[in-house]
Amino acid sequence: RTSHRACLPLNVPDDGAAASHAPEPGRNLASLRPFLHPASSRFATPDTLESARQACAGRRFDAVLLMRLYLVPFLPAFVGPDAGRPRTLLDLDDDEVRTRQRLAALHEQLGQREQALAEAAEADKYRIVEAGWLARFDQVFVCSDDDRAIVAARTGHSAVHVVPNGIQVPDPAPGPAHGDDVRLLFVGSLGYAPNVDAATVLCRHVLPKLRARINRDVRVDLVGGRPAPALLELAALPGVTIHADVPHVAPFYSR
Repeated sequence: RTSHRACLPLNVPDDGAAASHAPEPGRNLASLRPFLHPASSRFATPDTLESARQACAGRRFDAVLLMRLYLVPFLPAFVGPDAGRPRTLLDLDDDEVRTRQRLAALHEQLGQREQALAEAAEADKYRIVEAGWLARFDQVFVCSDDDRAIVAARTGHSAVHVVPNGIQVPDPAPGPAHGDDVRLLFVGSLGYAPNVDAATVLCRHVLPKLRARINRDVRVDLVGGRPAPALLELAALPGVTIHADVPHVAPFYSR
């Protein structure tokens, strides 16, 4: 077997359409709403799609697997019009439509009106992409039975299969002794709104009640990348430590 890798140039203008799909306050969120595609699809420019077609020219594939809904515009680069069409597979490890709807509801609950509107618009855009592209895939993979039922009902696709998310659990490693204190570990992207909300609830509301109930010291380690300003404020709470942008998370699991 041979292996071939093609690296595509991703030249995206630094404008509102290229802004993050989960922008922070102060970004020009109004510019995202008229942008016709999901923000994560901003790399699928005509130049990049043409580069993908050129990279695949003359190559035949038995199967094409695309990861996430925002990459489906690249499908024609791998699936030519001639005979011998490859099997097409789409991995929806996240139901983007429902995720954006739930993000919109979270921002609305937190009083973040502009972010809520932006996420609601993203949900609509993903629904349009889904309606236009999902039928072109022979099989669709999701990570849970709930997602399978919802995606199949929403799209009518007859081949939605569950492939659960997996993780390789590291071997136990000895860690430093901490006496009688209880250690809680929170690992995740610390700039992602649901994680910021969850960590805030954990540290500001759950932690004091837990300490009072078990009458022991409880410490929390928040581990992850690019912490939001609201999350950084949690470090001022007793027993809460933030470990930002660490190279490896395994040592924290070991402890």
